[in-house]
Amino acid sequence: MSEREERRFVELPRESVRLMAESAGLELTDEVAALLAEDVCYRLREAAQVRESAYQSPLVTAQPGKTHVASPVN
Repeated sequence: MSEREERRFVELPRESVRLMAESAGLELTDEVAALLAEDVCYRLREAAQVRESAYQSPLVTAQPGKTHVASPVN
């Protein structure tokens, strides 16, 4: 199995979730942080699968806010 196949899914540590919550002024228990981390990972996998099934280019952070500007017809 190649390295690319092994690293197929994203894993977000619960400590990262807890740090993000603390930066927003929230305090989470271990159980809640673990559940949120699991949910985020699931949603990222779903987004990646939808992206793959649509044969689109890889997802990058700039795309969600990207707007398409129509050019004038000459």
